Amino acid sequence: MKLRLLGVAILLVCMLLYDFESDALVDRLLLPIAAAVGAWILVNNLSAVCLVASFLALAHTQLSSEDWVVSLAYPAVAALCGGCLLTIVIARFYDRIIATHEARWQHRKQDPGKGE
Repeated sequence: MKLRLLGVAILLVCMLLYDFESDALVDRLLLPIAAAVGAWILVNNLSAVCLVASFLALAHTQLSSEDWVVSLAYPAVAALCGGCLLTIVIARFYDRIIATHEARWQHRKQDPGKGE
């Protein structure tokens, strides 16, 4: 419960400090990353935060821009979050395969001639 309150506090501070019209690095990159960390602490689900962060970073990416934040940093954040999400999905899939492996083999051993 205390960690969730910390997440709410981080999100509130980020919302209060964020300036929509500012071109400062803090407002364009650091506060959104801090808000993502606060959301992760709040919801305790890294895959959900990575999914949303990757979509938001991709939506704001402009590869042809002269600004390094939108042409380099946002795609890097999207790639990092996408890689993290892919790793989580593969790990969960692998854990599920391992967890059900013995049950599948038991089912095959019980009735070996039924599939023929």
